[in-house]
Amino acid sequence: PEVTTDAAKGLGINQQVSTFTTNFPYAEYRNQNLSRAAALVNGTLLKPGDTFSLNDTVGERTAANGFTKGFIIKGGRFKKELGGGVSQSATTTYNAMFFAGLKDVFHKPHGLFIDRYPAGREATVAWPGVDLKFQNDTKYGVLVQAYIVKGTPSRKGSITVKMWSTKTYDKVVATSPVK
Repeated sequence: PEVTTDAAKGLGINQQVSTFTTNFPYAEYRNQNLSRAAALVNGTLLKPGDTFSLNDTVGERTAANGFTKGFIIKGGRFKKELGGGVSQSATTTYNAMFFAGLKDVFHKPHGLFIDRYPAGREATVAWPGVDLKFQNDTKYGVLVQAYIVKGTPSRKGSITVKMWSTKTYDKVVATSPVK
């Protein structure tokens, strides 16, 4: 293993420090692309000082990397490209990072408001330039868990991202944005 049992115990990963879930309307491309992104993010270990990059973790959205075409926002319009929907994993991961109290290094909101995301707390990604980055600025390790519940024609799907570590804050809260 890359990390010994003693080294893992020394990272202080002993409790869930945040969780965030977003829902999505059924579309088979969303099931595939969000499942693939979640599988690639799941199990990410951030040691103290490490910086997470969604683009580095998920990689280029190609068919060979397990992605299919779906809708993205480009230039203020919807367009079909490989990896459409992956930005939802960025928004969900961003919120899990936010409530874990980790350091935001870089994020970019979508070009259009998407009402299933919390206003003022969402992020988009686009290969290779637009990324979601955050730093583990605590003295503990952070383990990222990500998974989806696939949507069906009669039920919305969801993606959940959880952060495991040792709490460094009693409580992290967000207020409603002023529009």
